[in-house]
Amino acid sequence: MTVVADSTPLIYLASLSRFEVLRSLFAEVVIPESVHREVIIQASGFPVRDCVQAGLGVWITVRSVGEPAALPQLMREGRIHRAEAEAIALAAEIGARWLLMDDRRAVEQARGMGLSILRTPMILALAAKSGMVPDLRRCLEQMREAGFWLSDAHLAAILEAARETK
Repeated sequence: MTVVADSTPLIYLASLSRFEVLRSLFAEVVIPESVHREVIIQASGFPVRDCVQAGLGVWITVRSVGEPAALPQLMREGRIHRAEAEAIALAAEIGARWLLMDDRRAVEQARGMGLSILRTPMILALAAKSGMVPDLRRCLEQMREAGFWLSDAHLAAILEAARETK
């Protein structure tokens, strides 16, 4: 299954040392050029850089958006950054099964276009259901500690979806 990824899921999964779940869950992860720049050049010194570089050409592919002229309008309408706009446009262009994305505005924009979204906590929940993440609660708590906003209600719902109880 091919998915398109924005930067934040890649960054969080790498920082949690859970980047490998992407390869296990998805046959191919496609990232737009702007995301590639963010995670390789701008994230120099962070774990995500090495993780993405190791997967390039193997299970991670960088692709250009076919209609770049549409990006400024997408950015204005959704009040989103270029990398998010490229990820949304690319997911729509290639008919990706999922768009991996966390930013609320970008998620709303993508859903408004009919795209299916997987946020990082749900990626971890899928991995937990597959037995790849035995400590889902701890991973989600680490994400919160790193600045990911996740309400108690959402945390409980994610744990329930993964059938993990207190």
